Amino acid sequence: MHGVVPCWVCGEHVFPAAATLEHIKPLSEGGNSHLENLAISHDVCNNRRHAAGTVTASSILEGGVQRRSEFNSAI
Repeated sequence: MHGVVPCWVCGEHVFPAAATLEHIKPLSEGGNSHLENLAISHDVCNNRRHAAGTVTASSILEGGVQRRSEFNSAI
């Protein structure tokens, strides 16, 4: 469906008013602001991720971005 963007963290639709740009591998851990290291997420999901201090598995994997749920089901 055109205009539907899933949250990188939870996979649910992100409305523009709730969208943030997420660094998959944080800048503080050597990440960059290149397109391949950026993803859309809900503001709430992004804040929870940073408050918990979690680094997603996607930040250490080669290749495309995976949502957390996709990575967890692949383990």
